[in-house]
Amino acid sequence: KDNKELKNEVKDLTEEISQIKEKLHNKNTDEIRTIQPKNISIYEYKDKFPEIGKIANKVTKIYGPPGTGKTTTLINLVKENIKSGIKPDEIGFFSFTNFSINVAKKRIVEAFPHYDLDRDFTGFRTLHSVAYQTLKTNLNILDKEQALSFDEDFKVEERYLQEDDISSLVLRSKHPVVDTAAVARAKMISLREHLENLLPGDDYFLNKWLKYPSKNCDRPVYKEDFEIIIRYNELFEEYKKSIGVIDYTAIIEKGLEQDKSIPQFKVIFVDEAQDFSKLEWTFIEKLFRKTQHIYMAGDDDQAISESTGASAQIFVDYKFDEEIVLNQSYRIPPKIHESLFEDNGILSILNKFNPFRKEKNWNAKIESAQGMVYKIHLNDLLDLVTKHHKKEWLIMSATNATIQKFSSLLISKKQSHILSNRIMPDNNYGKDILPSIRLATIWGAKGDEADCTVLIRGNFVDEKMMDRDPRLKYVAQTRAKSLHFESSEKYYSSSQIDISVFKTIKDINVLRNQAKEPNNTIESIPNSNEFKNHLHKDNDKAIDMTPETTHKTQNNDISEIKKELDIINEPPFNGEIYKHNVSKLIDVIYCKRGRYDGVELIMEDGSRRAKIFGNIPKTYEIASKLKGHRIYTDVANPAKNSDTEWFKNIYLED
Repeated sequence: KDNKELKNEVKDLTEEISQIKEKLHNKNTDEIRTIQPKNISIYEYKDKFPEIGKIANKVTKIYGPPGTGKTTTLINLVKENIKSGIKPDEIGFFSFTNFSINVAKKRIVEAFPHYDLDRDFTGFRTLHSVAYQTLKTNLNILDKEQALSFDEDFKVEERYLQEDDISSLVLRSKHPVVDTAAVARAKMISLREHLENLLPGDDYFLNKWLKYPSKNCDRPVYKEDFEIIIRYNELFEEYKKSIGVIDYTAIIEKGLEQDKSIPQFKVIFVDEAQDFSKLEWTFIEKLFRKTQHIYMAGDDDQAISESTGASAQIFVDYKFDEEIVLNQSYRIPPKIHESLFEDNGILSILNKFNPFRKEKNWNAKIESAQGMVYKIHLNDLLDLVTKHHKKEWLIMSATNATIQKFSSLLISKKQSHILSNRIMPDNNYGKDILPSIRLATIWGAKGDEADCTVLIRGNFVDEKMMDRDPRLKYVAQTRAKSLHFESSEKYYSSSQIDISVFKTIKDINVLRNQAKEPNNTIESIPNSNEFKNHLHKDNDKAIDMTPETTHKTQNNDISEIKKELDIINEPPFNGEIYKHNVSKLIDVIYCKRGRYDGVELIMEDGSRRAKIFGNIPKTYEIASKLKGHRIYTDVANPAKNSDTEWFKNIYLED
């Protein structure tokens, strides 16, 4: 009431709103686009108006460098609050990942076994789940078929959210323009503004979508192409509206429109705070307004999701009453710790890279084993991993392509492993034991750890991504409990590798039926039906989306399917230039091979085979009936084309 400066700000905004309403009334859409209304959040005005920023009785900020027990610290604080008399349903625990939520609930229940995990701890959720629950009506989320109906250029990715758990299988529909627009919305800026300020490397897939030659894609998007990109996204938004669906970003956006349905908690915990976007922080603050004490924990050095809209700077700049920096690592051994802090080490690079970085001094694990960092040639790494395959390995790269390539090398050695939470190929550890070799992108490995870790380097795209954001290297280099290897086809293997050190590292045997905490992934958003089934368990109308249902082979007569295969198969090719393969068919998706549309078969042995000729929709229809069956594929000319790229024929195995 007494702040004249704030009154003037409100007056200016009111005038802008009036302008927009007038333009809308005149239906002059071109002029509407020239008006850029301000996006306002409490965060932006904290320095200007401190009385607005004071939205809770107390804010405690916790920085957790690698292995210092950040999540454990939060869990202990939750326990203290429960012991002090706060009820479990009066506690909000929010994270960017399902991993953090699951770990928190599991550890809490271990400490308080008389509580029911789901009934009592209703505030332990991902932020999207909280936002979805505030909506007045159940809204449908865009699914795979709807995305492909709009544009077959959408790429559908298949992921297991939990290790060796087919029930955690989810599908993601991705598109360069739609994904770019989602990042702009997460940053709460216009798509045009985001296009004008793309990070190096983000332009590539947009230029590729615009049909420029690959050699010309690694440059900023031409401004004359902005209108094409913006119009495409407008059409997509119109399409979603016409079929009555929303996307995942809209869940948070619509949550911001709510007020009365925003839940109230006495205490709120925010984990992995560096991974939330400006849009998500704005929603979080709606929750903050109704609480007494806020604990937020994170590490800006591990903020590797900024390319998808996350803002670690909001976490670093957030005002606090109490700040804690955890300074003792229980994971990183001395030698690896030294390599991080040396003059030309990764932390010196981060200091130059990140102007708002929070300086954090923390100590190595106190133990007799010193740990070690080695550089090793890729072939020697393959021999080392297969020779010591019972040790715990976590092998990482910046791109899926690189990690899948190493997976293929392990398959060629008949070595079972876990690729992105899925066992590949057949498990030669025995049906009751999980492989101890895990492969993941750096994003998929974030929050994980292992006795022996590897960062595969050398690929041009991988190196460019890590140069663009050196925090990727930091995350990869800080997963190791004993040994860390950096591997490339360009490296000469170090002759100083002490093989005897493996004798001091225990073999691991993880039972498949043993309760195991899932690997941390950047997956935080379940699909549409997972939302419905989770939030409305007693609703008879909830749709069953388990893989057993969605991937169930249709009840077609096998002989009829064999006849149908003749429709899409080329004449048989039996020459030596064609390679024969047999494996179980896991899924069938639409894809692109260069500028050609295609159908891709995802095989259980890790190969992904695509067809780019003939009747593509018919191929998709018929091949989809074969999911779950073992099939033969004839791969065309492996001397010229990778055996995972495309095929001539499909046959159903007798």
